[in-house]
Amino acid sequence: MIGRWAIAPVLATVCVGLVVLLLAVACAEEAEEDRVESLIAALQDEDADVRERAAEALGNRGDVRALEPLIGALRDEDADVRRAAAVALGWMRSGRAVEPLLAALQGDEDYRVREWAAKALGVIRDGQAVEPLIAALRNEDESDVRWGAADALGKIGDARAVEPLIAALQEDEDWLVRAEAAEALGEIGDPRADQPLIAAQQDEVMNVRDAAAEALEAMGAAESLIAALHDEDADVREAAAKALAAMGGAWAVDPLLAALRDEDGDVRGPAAEALGRIADPRAVEPLVAALRDDDADVREAAAEALKRIGDARAVESLLVALRDEDDGVREAAAEALGEIGGAGAVEPLLAALGDEDSDLRKAAAFALAKIEDPRAVEPLLAALRNRDLAAVAGAYRLFVARGESDTEGVLIEALNAE
Repeated sequence: MIGRWAIAPVLATVCVGLVVLLLAVACAEEAEEDRVESLIAALQDEDADVRERAAEALGNRGDVRALEPLIGALRDEDADVRRAAAVALGWMRSGRAVEPLLAALQGDEDYRVREWAAKALGVIRDGQAVEPLIAALRNEDESDVRWGAADALGKIGDARAVEPLIAALQEDEDWLVRAEAAEALGEIGDPRADQPLIAAQQDEVMNVRDAAAEALEAMGAAESLIAALHDEDADVREAAAKALAAMGGAWAVDPLLAALRDEDGDVRGPAAEALGRIADPRAVEPLVAALRDDDADVREAAAEALKRIGDARAVESLLVALRDEDDGVREAAAEALGEIGGAGAVEPLLAALGDEDSDLRKAAAFALAKIEDPRAVEPLLAALRNRDLAAVAGAYRLFVARGESDTEGVLIEALNAE
């Protein structure tokens, strides 16, 4: 049995340790308090860079004592300091900062300050900011500020912003603003945005199309997209197919298979692309049939989709497509055969190495290099010796892997030509 006199030294040691720990914590808290006070004082430093760094550091700490000094810094003579103060106030997420930030959004002469004031209001998420942010989205000359307003409106999530965001998605001249408007609509999740987001699949910029597709996915707009595939307007059906191509999902296979039979080739092509992205084996036979479509763009999309799916059932039809009258279809077929053609595709691909179309020769060489059949080595080396730059560019990995001597110059020339 351990006596109480044996335990006493242990308890004494533990007590001393706790005292030391508490003293360390107290010292650390006191040091942090001193640090915050020093940073607040630095907001008055004569050097603008010091004031800017102080504002940034105070925002990271989030100490309530810095709130009023940072609001004051929104009136600093230096724009970088005002911008840093706006960012810091956003991180502090205090409703007290809303009115000063609105004043900066509406009146600061520097567009970067207005932009970051908008973003800070989005972080704070106060409904009082919605109407001023809508005004900035509609009327601001600087696209960066409109972008910040769209971002903020999405984060706040107020339904009043839906129509203005739809207008920005459809009409803003800057694709970054259109993309941000699409993202914001996805965050708000109002069904009024379904059709405009579907229509945005016709935007000329891929980033906008992708943002719109992601927004539709976030909103769970599957029913709207499927319904749009049956719209009487071919443009709407095409846009819906493109959205499904970006989104994917097995749930879309049956509607897309129906769209693959649409009367309009501009709908059938995106439907084929979407089926390729989803890569469901149910689509193989319909896509094989689409290799005989009257529209060359649809045939090309079908070949590319079959490449993605990678099902050997398509090989024979792709070999036929390798002789298609359209250059793009032949090239897509060659690329697909490189993925799934195997030994049976080698001879037809070797024949394609003699085609007058340089893009096809490149695709055939790439496919042959990927299949790695010994029969292709000598013809590809002959292309290298004959300086067929298209074929060399297609098969350059094979030449590098073999370590062919004295080929560096031709390889560099071929790749530069691409």
